[in-house]
Formats: sequence, structure tokens, C-alpha cells
Amino acid sequence: FVFDKANEEKIKSYYNVTRLYNLADFADQDGNHIQEIADPWGRTEREVENCYNLIASAIEEIFIS
Repeated sequence: FVFDKANEEKIKSYYNVTRLYNLADFADQDGNHIQEIADPWGRTEREVENCYNLIASAIEEIFIS
């Protein structure tokens, strides 16, 4: 799994992968689809919490739905 298109493309350019998923494709924020899950490094506590909530939302979508 990756969190954004930039890392998705980078991994695909280095490796011949057949299954690589962007976790953001499974997450939504307030009912809206998101394009990426931003790296929380150096961000505020609220932004870090939002990042983890998006990750949890995506995991729930994958495994519970």
C-alpha cells in the first residue's frame, strides 16, 4: 500500500509490481473521496490525527465493507 500517487508511481518505476494499492482510494473525508493521505511529518497534532483517521477509514473500507 501507498498513500499517494507520487509514491505509487515511484514504486512502479523501481519494481515490477502486479498489486499495488493507493490507500487513499479507499478513504474518504466527510463523504468526499480524497486523492492522497498526506504525510503527517512535522504537522500539527490535529493534522496527524486527521492522517490516522484517514488511514483507519481506508482500512475499515477494505476489511469491513
